[in-house]
Amino acid sequence: MIRTWFKLDPGVAVETYDLALKAYSPDGEVKENGFRLSMDLAKLSGKFEKEIVASDAMDFTILRWARSDLGWQSSFL
Repeated sequence: MIRTWFKLDPGVAVETYDLALKAYSPDGEVKENGFRLSMDLAKLSGKFEKEIVASDAMDFTILRWARSDLGWQSSFL
């Protein structure tokens, strides 16, 4: 998907994927700096022109409810 969206060579796509993967966390939430990196990459592709503020795009209310309901008690939470 990264290769197609950004029209990258296979090797560059793999490196981009590895970099983007660092934006994800074990608890399912995306940190703001990871979100910003993803949006910057998307803007380079021409998919987005408007600046997207993290608080307008991310809402972890349901995720946090589900984790609580499932009793996730992990060291990373």
